[in-house]
Amino acid sequence: MQITFDRKTVNTCLQQKFVLPTYQRDYKHLEDLLNDVQEAFLSARKPGDGRRDVLGYEPYFLGTIITTPVEKGGKAIVDGQQRITTLSMLLCWAQRFSRKAPDSGISSLEQPIRRRVAGESEFNLDMDAPRKKLFELLIDGPLDIDDLAADVDSIPNKDSGTLQLWELFQKIDVLMANEIIDTALLPQFFDYLTECVYLFEIGVPREQDGHKVFVTMNDRGLKLSPIDLLKGFLLSSIHNDGDNRKAHEIWTKSMKNLRIWAVTKTLTSSRHGFDLNMPKPSAARRAALLRETLR
Repeated sequence: MQITFDRKTVNTCLQQKFVLPTYQRDYKHLEDLLNDVQEAFLSARKPGDGRRDVLGYEPYFLGTIITTPVEKGGKAIVDGQQRITTLSMLLCWAQRFSRKAPDSGISSLEQPIRRRVAGESEFNLDMDAPRKKLFELLIDGPLDIDDLAADVDSIPNKDSGTLQLWELFQKIDVLMANEIIDTALLPQFFDYLTECVYLFEIGVPREQDGHKVFVTMNDRGLKLSPIDLLKGFLLSSIHNDGDNRKAHEIWTKSMKNLRIWAVTKTLTSSRHGFDLNMPKPSAARRAALLRETLR
């Protein structure tokens, strides 16, 4: 198995054509990533630093992605979808902020998000139609948040992942550090994010090779649940990419059915779990459990 290794800035990495497969874990790490990068930026910054000074800050390693070539061109992300999607969403937020505040000074971030192909705008992330429409609205949609929300609500055939991305996008305003917002450091922060933050890309020839690398890496120190490691191990033994994708669809459906079964048992049982002294969950708790399961 031939493996390639390449260190790339966020700006360079996101200008590649990526295909997002369906076998990724649930999307939920926006807050951790944004907090970590903001803390690194603020720790490196010294009073009086200008934007050119920012470009000389020590590189910040954000993490690893595993990619493999796909037939229609570009690269499929075997592991790292959450990082790539989070970064793309942050750049969409910055583009939208620039439209709201044209004098903010944030550099154009169009190239890491989308490109012009045959005279048409095309996202660097190859997404399904509902998610593509969401990202279009995040960049070019109404500046009024209520109008934007109405347009997002009207997107047909939204899946739970698309809805989750929209929920997370709305949190970015709150997650951005006051020290950055209040002192007009957004241009410097996004200079830092795009030019000083690095991803380490591991390229493998086939999807199942990516699963093998994924299991090896995460079995040697990174924090993943046993169920994630088991899934990676099983998928790595399926050598046909089409069969690999079908196997993941079966896996995903089975896991969702198990979660529904577990919550159903909780909702219908007079006792929660195995503690016979624990009361039946409240109506609000039962509703929350059901919403979480069906996400």
